[in-house]
Amino acid sequence: MARLRAHIDPTGVAIAALMLLMGSSQRPKSIPALDGAVATGVYAALMAVGVVMLMVRRRHPLAFVLVTGAAMVAHVAVFTQISPLAAIVTAAAEVLSGHRPADHLARWTT
Repeated sequence: MARLRAHIDPTGVAIAALMLLMGSSQRPKSIPALDGAVATGVYAALMAVGVVMLMVRRRHPLAFVLVTGAAMVAHVAVFTQISPLAAIVTAAAEVLSGHRPADHLARWTT
């Protein structure tokens, strides 16, 4: 149990809980070919991936970017609307990972 705790980020748990609250209320509209139970299953799987990766994002940043990137590609392929899941995971990848374009610019100008 202690080894598992070492991999889980408390901030990520809070963000994941927020994502579950916002994202579980309704799923976005899907493409007509996958409407119904299949789309609900895909959304649940994407939600599970997002929650797990948000909790371990600080300990495994490369895995977070790769896995959530693939999940967001699947989200775009299946759903026609942006969901809270996509918004929160994308914001976490940009803001919380610490990789900002302004940081790179500052390194070149100083």
